[in-house]
Amino acid sequence: MSEQQMPDLHLDEWEPRLIGKVLILDESSEVPEGALTRADLPERHRLNRNGLVDRSFFVDRITVHLDANSVITKLSRG
Repeated sequence: MSEQQMPDLHLDEWEPRLIGKVLILDESSEVPEGALTRADLPERHRLNRNGLVDRSFFVDRITVHLDANSVITKLSRG
C-alpha cells in the first residue's frame, strides 16, 4: 500500500504529547501529574513493551513503544 493510500495518523501531532511520558497501565492506580493512561492514547493503538510484535498490520493503528519503565519511547504505524 502506498503512502497516499494510508490514512493520516498525524504521528507528528501525537509524538510531542506522548514521547517521554510514563504510561500507567494499572487503571486502579493514582495517575501522577504528567503521566498518561490508555485513555490518553489514540483510539486505535497497541502497546509494544519488549520489542516483539505480531505481524498484523492495520493502517489506522498506532503502535506505542514502551521501555522497561513504561516510558513511551517511540510511535509507529501498524
